Amino acid sequence: MAKRTSAGRGKKEHGVRISNKPRSPKRRGISIDVEQAPARVYKIVLKNYMKGHFNDAPHEHEFVLADGSRIKNLLELAGALDTMSHDIFEQHVNEYKNDFVNWIRDVLQETGLAERLLASNAKERHQIEILRHMLHKILSTK
Repeated sequence: MAKRTSAGRGKKEHGVRISNKPRSPKRRGISIDVEQAPARVYKIVLKNYMKGHFNDAPHEHEFVLADGSRIKNLLELAGALDTMSHDIFEQHVNEYKNDFVNWIRDVLQETGLAERLLASNAKERHQIEILRHMLHKILSTK
């Protein structure tokens, strides 16, 4: 039987569908709407981070937030974005610069993610794109 694909449908790998659209509960598999369930995605990513799927930046290249907090990987950045104040975020991301993009591109060597983050200056969008990127990375290594 040929696999049907349709524009607008999410990508399905290993029984997990990554999408912006809700899925009927009658269908099989796990549906993860990254925008509606970032906490669920964060748990999946955390579990895989603990298995060693993601690397930390060397101590001398950790990202230091304006409040002095240190971030050593994408998982910590996604978590920090969840609790970060708007003022701290705007010190790093504004119309003139995006420190997170520079760090992700130059230190973590994740150029694709860095390019996607350039499209928005919204804190929530950054978190969603980071979690989506990490989830795709997990699914592509299984």
